[in-house]
Amino acid sequence: MILFFIFTILLPTISANEPVVVHTQYGDILGYQTNLSRVFYGIPFAQPPVGPLRWEAPVPVTRWDPKIINATQPPPACPRPKSTTRSTSSIPSGMSEDCLYLNIFTPLSGNVPSTDLLPVMLFIHGGDFQFGAATESIYECELLVNNTNIVIALIQYRLGVLGFLATGNGPNDIKGNYGILDQRLAIAWVKNNINSFGGDPNQITLFGQSAGAQSTALHYITKEMQPYFQRAIIQSSPMTIPFRTYLENVTPTVLLAERLHCPPNNLSCFRDRSADEITTAQAIVNKQITSLNPLFFFEP
Repeated sequence: MILFFIFTILLPTISANEPVVVHTQYGDILGYQTNLSRVFYGIPFAQPPVGPLRWEAPVPVTRWDPKIINATQPPPACPRPKSTTRSTSSIPSGMSEDCLYLNIFTPLSGNVPSTDLLPVMLFIHGGDFQFGAATESIYECELLVNNTNIVIALIQYRLGVLGFLATGNGPNDIKGNYGILDQRLAIAWVKNNINSFGGDPNQITLFGQSAGAQSTALHYITKEMQPYFQRAIIQSSPMTIPFRTYLENVTPTVLLAERLHCPPNNLSCFRDRSADEITTAQAIVNKQITSLNPLFFFEP
């Protein structure tokens, strides 16, 4: 009876597609089935990184049962500077700091024997660690999973200043690399839950291009990540974006602090600024520094 009322409320957003419910250790997830695949958009793997969780390691999502997650609409992309030349037209749901979600595409259940778990491909999008989203239209995977009988998961992570700002080494400083930590948590979520979607947790291939390739290479050589995937595909040269030294990461923070009218080591002041203010300041600082260095800052 409860599911009947949920379907009644959510069916207008699903259009003519057939609703599908998957049961996970966190609770139920409502996706939909097309004539090609089953689709689940916007599955949360972390608590929203907002307020006191901005510039903190991601906090794992908690059980939402008895609530059912509506995974029928693409989630928002993580914020990026709006003044860049890169279009946001391919991102259907806008941008929000509440962006730590993943999308999953699976073949139709009739295409696969019910007892078989399928190989999994886990994609990390590129974009110089400054741009991109799992929701971009080029990453729609319905046809691919239909033709190959694999499960595909696409993850999002914090970008630019919100993902990679570093202010120092002190106990109250922003340490940076939060976008990489987001990826690690998302990969672990897929490992621990993909069997609910028909995927084999022991046949996970991590892959990506550009920043996604660099991230894949980084996870591949990180001992702590070895239990979470078995293979990797690095789709482009993984070191075309050089890793920053600690000093290189901290130096642009001073310029950003000036733009935001904050002391460089005042975390509370940084958190008081809106995401729009922060990404606008990021765009200005990038232009200041890249006049000397053609690559962006606020990266790993």
